[in-house]
This record gives sequence, C-alpha cells and structure tokens, in this order.
Amino acid sequence: MGMKTQSYFEYDNHEPQDLFAEIFQYGDGDPIKNILIEIIDKMHESVLIVDKNTKICFVNESYCKMFHIDKTRIIGRHLAKFEPLARCNDVIVNGEPVVGAICHVHSANIDVFADITPLFKSGTIIGAVACMKNVTELVSLNQELAYFKKITELLQGTLEIKEEFPPAFKKITGQSGAFMNVLHIASRVAPTEAAICIVGESGVGKEVITDAIHKSSNRSDGPLIKINCAAIPESLLESELFGYEHGAFTGAKSGGKQGKFELAHNGTIFLDEIGDMPITMQVKLLRVLQERVVERIGGNKSIKLNFRLVCATSKDLQAMVKGGSFREDLYYRINVIPLNIPPLRERSDDIILLANLFLEESCRAYGKKMRFSPEVIPYLNSYDWPGNIRELKNLVEQVVILTPGDTLLPNHLPPKLLARQSDPNNDINHIGKLSMIMDNTEKEAVLMALRLTNNNRTRAMEMLGISRRAFYKKLEKHRISL
Repeated sequence: MGMKTQSYFEYDNHEPQDLFAEIFQYGDGDPIKNILIEIIDKMHESVLIVDKNTKICFVNESYCKMFHIDKTRIIGRHLAKFEPLARCNDVIVNGEPVVGAICHVHSANIDVFADITPLFKSGTIIGAVACMKNVTELVSLNQELAYFKKITELLQGTLEIKEEFPPAFKKITGQSGAFMNVLHIASRVAPTEAAICIVGESGVGKEVITDAIHKSSNRSDGPLIKINCAAIPESLLESELFGYEHGAFTGAKSGGKQGKFELAHNGTIFLDEIGDMPITMQVKLLRVLQERVVERIGGNKSIKLNFRLVCATSKDLQAMVKGGSFREDLYYRINVIPLNIPPLRERSDDIILLANLFLEESCRAYGKKMRFSPEVIPYLNSYDWPGNIRELKNLVEQVVILTPGDTLLPNHLPPKLLARQSDPNNDINHIGKLSMIMDNTEKEAVLMALRLTNNNRTRAMEMLGISRRAFYKKLEKHRISL
C-alpha cells in the first residue's frame, strides 16, 4: 500500500514529493495513514495537493477521471504553468482559503465547485489542498435558464401589449417601446382611408408594417400592389404606374397594359422609396392622388380609381422639400399619418427575439436543430446592425448554414460582430474611455489569433507574443470560452 501510493507522487527523478511525505509520513509503516491515503484516492470528489511552488504532489483517481489524465503525467508538474489562473495559485500567495467557489478550469474548459485550503507548518505556508466537483453542466444550464427566462419575459410582455392589436399586427415580432408605439399608431389608422408615409432605414421592416396595415383595413379583400420607385428606370416608371395603350410606344404590348394604380383598384398601393421618384413624375403622381383618376400613356380616357395609398422612404423628405428635390404639395398629400420606424440598434429588446425567430426559420429550411449559446447574446446586442432586420436575418441564415453541431458559439460569428463596438470615429458619443477602446482591440486580437490557429491556445499565444499566464488572464478578462 505505502509503496503503491508513493509512486503517485514521484516525478521524473523518482524522488518523492516532500510535501506529501511530510503531511502523511508515508513509508513509516503506519497502516492507518496508508488507509487514509487510500480513502482520499477513492473519494468521489477530485482532490489535488500542491506544494508552495504549485508543484503537484498528489491527485486522486476522481481527479484523473474528471480531467481525463493519467497520474504519471500530472504529478510533479507546476500547476501555475498549465493553469495560470487556478485559484490554488492565489491561495498559496495570500494564504486565504476558498470556500464553495465556482471556478473555470481553462485547460480542460470545465467549471468546478471548489474548496481550497492552505496548508501551514509553523506558521509558514507549505502548500494547498483542493477538493472539486465538476459542475460544468449545472453552470451551463443555469446560464441557459437565465437566458430563456429573459426571452420568456420579453415574449410575455409582447403578448400582453399586443392583446389589443388586430391579428395581423400581433404576428409582428417586437417588444421595444419605440417600436410598439409605431405598431399602436399603425393599428389605429389601418381601418381608415388616411394616406400613410412610413419612414425608416433600409431593412427596418417597412414592407412588413404595410402588409399588416392592408390586412387590418377595410380593403383587406382587395389587392395590395407594391412598387419600388428606386428600382425602376425613370423612362419606364410612368408606364409601370399608369399603364399604356396599344401602340403607345415602340415595344408596347398588343392590347396595352394596366398600370399599378389600376391593379390596386379597391385595394392598397404601396410606393416604396418614394423619395427616389423623379420630380417630373411627382407632378403626375400628385394629380392622380388629387383626382383619383389615371390616363394610360397613349390614351385619352380617364380611368376612375378607388385605392388607399401607403408610401415608404429611407430619405429625409422634409430636407428634400427644402432642397427642392421633392414637391412640398406632394409631401403633405402623402404624409397625413407619418410612421417612423426606429432602426434595430435602437430596439435592443427586439434583437434576440428576432434572432431566435430567424434561427427557427433557417433551421426549418435547412433541416437543422440549433440554438444560440448564452455567450453569443452580448455580441448580437452590441452590434450596430446598419442593415437592420434584413442584415440580422441574413447573418443568422449564414451561420446556420456554415456552423457544424447544434450550438452557435461566439467563434461562429463573423468578425464584424466580434468587434462588438461601432467605429469610434463615426460618433463622438461612442468614443468612450481609452481603456474601453484598448480592451475591445485586445479582445478582437485574441479572438482573431484563436480563429487563425483553429483554437490552438499554444499557437495563439505565440502569435500574440504573450506568456501563457497573460494569455489565460485575457481569456478570463474578456470571458472567451474555447
């Protein structure tokens, strides 16, 4: 028994570790002490004993199972070299015990519940003993519980607020106060005949709001005709809007063609990006809106129409009016009810709701089953999303296609999200403190090194030119999980 146990704490030179010999005095023939050693070796908790220099003197069988390592490979090694952030190192330095702490072991990427006790002799610290349990799954479940609790609260809040909305508006995903105010106004004006102008950046969901307005109106049984004024050449825009007669111009279809306004009769017409409409077309549009009649190109017959107008633009129409590129009389005609949809960066409560919606849609489309890890959420929330909802949807689809496994981790995100901060030169209010900028830059450098080395920690620290201890400190500082 004594000789077998002794081999556990011998190193390459086969000299027994003095600390363990001093504590247990093995080899003195005392069977009780040998039994004690055997009991510790068979304990369910993982036990680690290090000397004052963090050299490992003893590990029990549970430790070896938990870390998937053989005793002969661990005994005699310095803990501080391969696990520089281990709490044992701090206990040896300050002599203060650690009780009931949850610690992350970077070298094994697990979380442990640990009690660490310093060992003294004649008032001088000679080492430390740590008892640990693997709680990685528990920690992960706790993070996921907090994450899903937040999602549930947001969804519940959305359901309560939307209870008064028409069915079409209840289907729109959103929770932020500013966006809910837009939905509230839109739902109230939907049953009326008032002209609506939706203003917002590209990708914020102007077309989605338009669909809900039409479905909630008295014209829901009629057509919803959409046309993007910015996507059609000026020479073709008039014929697209108002139609043409047979022989009106070279290439005209036999029998002529109905325009979008005719097609929208007894329904709704949606003019997207109306701010891009040429000034000459604005005059003709104004007449149609005032008189509710159109004349096809090449024709002399006035066609009486009944339609509801919804416009959208990503431009500042008021500034265009002042600059002379948009008619003032047309502006007031189309802008009876203005709806300003805030950009996604101002709807922080909606980002994760939308991301999960798009994740579900993409997984269904590609036959996958995936989820966001809790560590991904801060990256999604802190990105500026210049492309708004459209950009978020495309990004989620991209990572679903490219990511193996069933969990989306931070290293699966594109570099633009990992920066987590917008360009500080874009807005002086976003500059922040120098320390914040340096921290963000440092984190991006570490993440980049890990990506380039396929998460090889040794190669990453060599690429960064820093020590192992400094590398692990940065992992912990920036909460980077491998």
